[in-house]
Amino acid sequence: MTTDERDSTERTRTELERRIAELEEQLQAARAQGEKARRLEQRLHTLTRAPSHIVWITTADGALTAESSSLRAFTGMGEEEILRHGWLKALHLDEAGPSRAAWERAQATRQACVVEQRIQRHDGAHRDVELRAAPVAGEDGEVHEWVWLGTDVTERNLAKREQRFNAERFWQMIDGAPIGMALVGLNGLFIRVNRALGEMLGYAPEELVKLHFQDITHPDDLQIDVDLVDQVIRGEIARYDLRKRYVRKDGSVVNAVLHVSMVRDELGEPIHFISQIVDMTEQERAAAAVIESQRARLAELSTPLIPLGGDIMIMPLIGAMDPERTAQVLDTLLAGIAGAGAHVAILDITGVVTVDEQVASGLLQAARAVRLLGAQMVLSGIRPDVARTLVAIGADLSGIVTYGNLQAAIAHAMKAVRRGA
Repeated sequence: MTTDERDSTERTRTELERRIAELEEQLQAARAQGEKARRLEQRLHTLTRAPSHIVWITTADGALTAESSSLRAFTGMGEEEILRHGWLKALHLDEAGPSRAAWERAQATRQACVVEQRIQRHDGAHRDVELRAAPVAGEDGEVHEWVWLGTDVTERNLAKREQRFNAERFWQMIDGAPIGMALVGLNGLFIRVNRALGEMLGYAPEELVKLHFQDITHPDDLQIDVDLVDQVIRGEIARYDLRKRYVRKDGSVVNAVLHVSMVRDELGEPIHFISQIVDMTEQERAAAAVIESQRARLAELSTPLIPLGGDIMIMPLIGAMDPERTAQVLDTLLAGIAGAGAHVAILDITGVVTVDEQVASGLLQAARAVRLLGAQMVLSGIRPDVARTLVAIGADLSGIVTYGNLQAAIAHAMKAVRRGA
C-alpha cells in the first residue's frame, strides 16, 4: 500500500470515528431528553392525583383533552362529561364571566393569572376555589396548553369573613362606648378612634387619625407619657395608667385618665397600642365643688351655736378638735352667751372623734369661761373613753354638769331654766 493510500485510509477512519462520536452524543442527548420528559410526565401525573389540589391541562382555548382524576373527584363529573369544555359547567354562573375575562387577559399577555371562582363540588355545594392558570409554550414559542391548579379556599375565606365581621362588630361596640378609645401606632399616630374621643377632644374622628398623640398632649405631661410608651415597646412594662391633660382643638384643656396596653403579634413583636381615655374634667370639677361645699359646711358646723329659747344655747361639736378649733369654740360660745343672755350652755361632744388630753383641757377651759359669765355649763356626750381621759388628767369638773347624751342634757337645762337657776 502506497503512502497516499495509507493517508486516505487514515482520513477515512478518523472521519468515521468523528461521526460515530457525534451520533453517540446525539443519542445520549436524546436519551437525556427522553428521561427528562419521562420525569416531567411522572411529576405531572402525580400532581394531578394530589388530594389537596385540583390539577388539569387544557388547550389554548380551554378544552380539556387529558384525564384529570382530581378535577373529576372534586366535581363528581363523568369522564366524557368533563372533557373538552364540559368542565366549565362546574363554574358558578354568576362568576364564570369575570373568571373568563381574567383568563382572556392572561391569554393576550401570555402571562399566568390567579382568579377566585366558586365551583360546584360533587355534593352540590359551591366551594370557593383559587384558580391559577399558567401557559405552556412549545418549541415554536406559541402557547399550546394551559396548566390549571385549583385550591379550595372556602374555610380560609370563611375565617377571613368571620374575622372581618368580628372586627367590625368590635368596633361598633367601641364606637358606641362612653369613653374615648383608640388604636395608636408605634410612632404615636392615631390609627382609628371612636366618636367619644372625637367629642372629648373637639375633633372629628377623620381629623384625629391624621394626628399623633404627642400633638394633643399638654406639654407638661408629654415627656412622662413618651417615656412610658418607650418602656412598653421595650417590654419593660405591659401597660400603664396615667393622669394627664389633653389639649382640645379649641385650646381648652381636658383632664383625663389614660389606660394604655400593647397588642403584639404571634412572635411577640409590638403592633400597636390600645388606649382608653376617660374624661375626668367634669368629675374633678364636681368633686372640687363638693369638697368646697363640704369645707364651707364643716366650717359652719365646726362651731354651731343653736339657741333653744332665750335662755339655753347648744353647741354640738363634730369631727376632730385642734387648738385652732378649740379657740374658735370658746370665742363663739362666749359671744353667743353674752349676746343672748343665756343661763345654760350645753356643749355636746358626741360627734368629736377623739377626746385626748389636749381636747379635754380645752373643753374644761371653755366650761370655766362660761361660768365666769354667770351661766351654767352642761357637757353632754360623755363616752367611757372620754370619762377615762378626764379622770386621767385629774379634771376639775366642779360646777359642770355632765350627761351621756344630748337629750338628757336638754331636759336638765329646761328644768334649770324653769327653776330660775
